[in-house]
This record gives sequence, C-alpha cells and structure tokens, in this order.
Amino acid sequence: MITREVQRTIDSQARVLKPFVAIAVGTKRFQEMKQAAAAKSAERVPETIRRPAFRQDEGKLIAVGAVIGGLVDELQALVVLR
Repeated sequence: MITREVQRTIDSQARVLKPFVAIAVGTKRFQEMKQAAAAKSAERVPETIRRPAFRQDEGKLIAVGAVIGGLVDELQALVVLR
C-alpha cells in the first residue's frame, strides 16, 4: 500500500516533467527510482508512527480547536433559536 501511494504521488507530482525524466534517465531507471523511494518510505514508517505529528504545537492545536468548537456551537444555537 505504501509503495503504491508513493509511486502514485511521484507520478502525480512529476506528471509535467515525467516524459523528460523518462528520456533523461530512462523509463526503467525512473521505475527503479520510484521503487527505491517507496522502499525508503516504508522503512521509515515505524519510526514515524512512534512520534506524535504535532507534539510541539499540541497545546495550541487544542486551544484553537476549543475556540473554533465554541464559535460553531454559538452559531448553531443562533441558527436553531431563530
């Protein structure tokens, strides 16, 4: 699944330049490069999963979420009461 997503993302990001890259390095080499990138990504998954993505900003995210939630609740109350 990781391999497929990484390769799909590379294709998506390189869609304009893909023909030039394929000509410059060759189609086979381009496929090998995508497979190598996917393998490297898969290797790093266990390391990446262990640490929270927003550890440093967790407090800010919680505060912003609370404010947004409160504003949405107030808006909902105004809409329902009118």
